[in-house]
Amino acid sequence: MLGEPYRIAWPELWAEDLHVKQRLILGMTEGASTRFDNDALFLNRSNVPMEETYIDWGLVPFPREPGDERELLRGTGGRVRMAAKGKVGGLVNPVFENTTRVIMDRRLKLLREMGQRVTSARATQEFWGIVMSALGEDAIDVPGCVAYGLQNPSEGTLRIMGRIGIGDDPYFPESLNLSELSDSGFEKAVRDLGDSVVMLEDVPILEKFEKRGWGDPLRRAVLVPIKPSTTRPPQGILFLALSSRRPYDEDYSIFIELLTRQIATSLTNVQLLEEEIRRAESDRRKGEELERALAQRTRELRASEGFMGRLAEICPVGIFVSDGSGNISFVNDTWVFHLYC
Repeated sequence: MLGEPYRIAWPELWAEDLHVKQRLILGMTEGASTRFDNDALFLNRSNVPMEETYIDWGLVPFPREPGDERELLRGTGGRVRMAAKGKVGGLVNPVFENTTRVIMDRRLKLLREMGQRVTSARATQEFWGIVMSALGEDAIDVPGCVAYGLQNPSEGTLRIMGRIGIGDDPYFPESLNLSELSDSGFEKAVRDLGDSVVMLEDVPILEKFEKRGWGDPLRRAVLVPIKPSTTRPPQGILFLALSSRRPYDEDYSIFIELLTRQIATSLTNVQLLEEEIRRAESDRRKGEELERALAQRTRELRASEGFMGRLAEICPVGIFVSDGSGNISFVNDTWVFHLYC
């Protein structure tokens, strides 16, 4: 690109609304310098059109050799008188790319905030509501999503827990019985999923998603299992639409892996908490039943004691009750009568 005309080297930046052309003219005519940090630029440099990048760049003027001050700057749609003799001979355009760092910071922020929010969840449905809310706020990295999860771990059937960017659609059944999946559509993709991520490209359902993020049609998605461990069946499945302006590279793959791992770990914690709450509730109910049974038994015993006491009082035979040490705790009237009379 060294020495190339700007409109050829970086044609994506030559649009009028980016004002690069105007900055070039100011630099050549007035010696004005330009600097942008983490500037969001969209470049056609890969198989992803208008790839999202973040770049530090500038335009730095350098002195020119003495010459005719009537020289004109050409190639800008007209002729512009150059700066005074000996002032500007050209512009250096230093470029430093920060795309990986900027995007990583954004994605880590999503994971951090989601991790903080889900700590308040006390039930599976509440947990998924928090997760979908957090994902919905990142329209760039997660332009669309359909999440399946176990509403009741004892059932073994996955149900839709939330949607982003799409409403009800027959492509996504409301529930999935993992042991009875069909051989077509989304159920076939789930059946072939296994333990790894499956890439889906140009599937018709993506055309029905909203154009969140950059406003482009969505072309790619990944299907990801939510598995807390290799020994447990999937606790959920995510259908994640991918950004239209970022390649599915190693960084994107790591982000998806960290996202699903965090969801799996947090979901396990919520399920354990639910189980503990159910156990505590069951113990509480058992305790209440025991208390009621004890109270009933006490009432019956007191009633029995009252009946036996009245029976002993009218019995014509003397009756007394004592312990092993000879301490008498009860005598009836007949006993007293025979004792003193």
